[in-house]
Amino acid sequence: MIGFDASPNAQRAVQLVAKLVAPPDGRVTLVSVVEVLAPRSHGPTVGGVRSTIAREVRRINAERATAAMKALKRAAAELRRSGWGTRTQLLTGEPLRELMRAVGSSDPHLLVVGARGTSGVRHLLLGSVAEGALNRSRVPVLLAR
Repeated sequence: MIGFDASPNAQRAVQLVAKLVAPPDGRVTLVSVVEVLAPRSHGPTVGGVRSTIAREVRRINAERATAAMKALKRAAAELRRSGWGTRTQLLTGEPLRELMRAVGSSDPHLLVVGARGTSGVRHLLLGSVAEGALNRSRVPVLLAR
């Protein structure tokens, strides 16, 4: 399984797996998690502003999902050219939580994720899916950098 967010680090994870010799019937599941936006304001609004905001949020969420699916398909095509069977999963929610849920439900032999190498204040504020995967995964994790 590859945790894939279309970042350069995730692309390196795909390239790493593509270089491996695929065993007979070797399969890779690419998992991408889209964080969806939700309108936050429940206060009074003026003349349809709330519906306009909700419509715009739906449009942005749809664009995010479409872009993620296109990136998943490109990555899957690269892996298929290298001899791997592929499957894609597009999930919504908090990336680490949903990735760990996907690992738990399919029980892969290995989880591959790209590592950004963030540190300092940015790491404290944003966390790291790669670090979270290392700490929480039920299966071995391979970090691609």
